This record gives sequence, structure tokens and C-alpha cells, in this order.
Amino acid sequence: MKFTQLNLASFRAWQLIVLLLIFSGAALVSYFFYSDGNNNPGSLLAEDEQLITARLGDLRDYVSVSGSVVFPIREELSFDITGDVANVFVEEGDFVKLGQKLADIDVMTRVEIEKSIADSAVKVRDAKDALQIALDDPDVLQYAKSFEAVARTELLLKQKQDTLAELKVKDKQEITDARLDAARLEQVHQNSIVELASV
Repeated sequence: MKFTQLNLASFRAWQLIVLLLIFSGAALVSYFFYSDGNNNPGSLLAEDEQLITARLGDLRDYVSVSGSVVFPIREELSFDITGDVANVFVEEGDFVKLGQKLADIDVMTRVEIEKSIADSAVKVRDAKDALQIALDDPDVLQYAKSFEAVARTELLLKQKQDTLAELKVKDKQEITDARLDAARLEQVHQNSIVELASV
């Protein structure tokens, strides 16, 4: 095969003009076909997509995700004590240890718990008095009622002691006061049992 070298001098003027017009036309068609303003249906974009010319300051990075966060360990807590939280000592996402104080209840709730314990002590005393009356007048029905009152107050005392144990207040003075109250109630309870046994 023999290649011939293209020599512009061998072309005539009208051939050069036609060749120039063909190249110019191809360039114009290519420009209009691939321009940004062209929204012809032959485009590679979907109906809900469009081309936008990026300019300085227009380009932003966004990430859109949907789903849910799954925590590796999650504990559901419930408490027998109702009240308002005064202080929270941890924040969401913090790691906690067994026995760590997470929150503190408000003063009014503490006062209500202490009042409830005092009411229980009064009921124990009343049961003791009723038992003493029953021992002085040994009526079987009265004895049974007194025994029931002692059992009921014993249960109430146990519930209040459990509530006090759940409170787990770190304040030493409050713990000391609560232990003294519990010891007093225990002594009253033991005395009522001794008196009941002596009947």
C-alpha cells in the first residue's frame, strides 16, 4: 500500500471552502448537542435529574441516610419510687459502672419517703398498743386482729425498708438517719413479737 501525502496546493478553492464548511457544521452540531442548555429526550439523564453548572460556592457535600441506631447494650430501668429527678450525674452515651450514682431524687420525694417510714413506725406502735390491749383482755378475736395488725405492719415495715434500700443515697448523714430509723422500727417490731409470743 502506498500512502500519499496530502497537499493543500492540490485542492481547488471551492473544495477547500466545502471542506471548511463541513468541519464548521460538525463543530456547531457537536456544540449544540452537548451544551448545558440542551434538554433533549435523547439525553442520558433521568426525568428527575438535571445538569447544573458548578460555580464557586455552589458545590456542597451532603450525605442523606435513613435507618435506626441499635445500641449494643441497653437496660430498661424501673423504680418503685416516684418523684422528680433533682440531679443527673451522667450524660447520654457515658459508660457507667455497677453501683455508680446516676441521678438523685428531689428533696420533696425524700421527705415523702421519710414521712412514709414515720407513718409505718406509728402503725407499728399502734399495733403494739393493740397487742398489749389484747394481751390484757385475752379475747381470741381481738388476739387474731392484733396478730393480723402486727403482720400487716411487719409487711409495711419491710416494704419501707426495701424502698429505703433502693434509694441508695451516698450522703452519709442521710444513710445514718435512715439506719437509725430502721433500727428503731426493727426494735419496735421485735418487742411486738416478744409480747405476742408471751401471750
